[in-house]
Amino acid sequence: MSSILFVSLYLLSTIHETTSIPHYLANNCPNSTFATNSKYKSNLNTLFKSLSTKATTNPFPPGGFYITSTGNGTSDAVYGLFLCRGDQNITGCGDCVKTATTTDLQRYCPNSRVAIIWYDECMVRFSNESLYAKMADDPSASFMNAKRYEGNQTQFFGIMWNTMNHLVGETANNRTAKKFTTKMVNITKSVTLYTMEQCTPDLTPNDCSRCLAKAIGLLETMRGARILLPSCHVRYETYTFYIGAVNYSLPLPISSNSPIHGDRGEDLTTLESLQYDLATLQLATNNFSEESKIAEGGFGGVYKGTLSNGQEIAVKRLSKTSGQGVAEFKNEVLFIAKLQHRNLVKLLGFCLEGEEKLLVYEYVLNKSLDHYIFDYE
Repeated sequence: MSSILFVSLYLLSTIHETTSIPHYLANNCPNSTFATNSKYKSNLNTLFKSLSTKATTNPFPPGGFYITSTGNGTSDAVYGLFLCRGDQNITGCGDCVKTATTTDLQRYCPNSRVAIIWYDECMVRFSNESLYAKMADDPSASFMNAKRYEGNQTQFFGIMWNTMNHLVGETANNRTAKKFTTKMVNITKSVTLYTMEQCTPDLTPNDCSRCLAKAIGLLETMRGARILLPSCHVRYETYTFYIGAVNYSLPLPISSNSPIHGDRGEDLTTLESLQYDLATLQLATNNFSEESKIAEGGFGGVYKGTLSNGQEIAVKRLSKTSGQGVAEFKNEVLFIAKLQHRNLVKLLGFCLEGEEKLLVYEYVLNKSLDHYIFDYE
């Protein structure tokens, strides 16, 4: 994997209305280069002009998306596209694409054959290979708020994941030119969660779903977070960050805001019945070997294992630097165990020994990490 992960303390001041100054986020430029006076450079300049013109000239491209190429049929062909955030108009979109193609890409990636640049308002890519209808989830850029939610984190976690999950199908199956969806949902009477997801419109519903699930799997439960991939992006915040927020309410996954205490007999019994010992999981996963690892995310790794009775499992090994305390971890385990949803794979149990915090899920045959959280057909 050539993925480069950009991580930031997410305290960026984000626009609430269209502005002519794009907010730069990140870029990725692999080492593949071309000569300054090459035909590829000439074709790239032509491509940049085409993208900038399309983004700044009426009619506004459907879905804020445009893909094109230059030098077709030659070894110096260049393919490129732009995707503007779904709430942007021609001014916000055009200024962003123009900045990327006339200034920033030439500054950050002066001789790259392949590059991508992300802003708050748009994304621009180019490559020496066709980009059309090809789902790409690498490289990625990640931005997380510096602070965790100060209220009931278990409740916040459940509502955030449930909302993001609900959005995937709606975004992927959008029959308009846009694969862009936003929702806002109440966490408490005074706290509202704002969420957003978007795919490039050339993707099939299945590829869009896979891309979004990969991005959501990289999210952390902070006060806000965003994951940027070449074919999609996701974001949530506790403040309005997009234009035209539409009210949308899901039932709260937990009826009480109280933490789960060990002296509650039913809850304690539930936790005890879910607990695995570390030795069992080490044996099942060949001591969490690289051969057993099936995915890696912002939370840590996921390992395929087989218990002594032949049952196949997926073990999510939480990062030791996650900062999550023991009580908070137990609360989260019990919440996930009680949460029943058709798009959530069943939690079988957990392990909490020493510094290890492990979640044990049922293993779903022929599905990737994305489906250990989401179940798309």
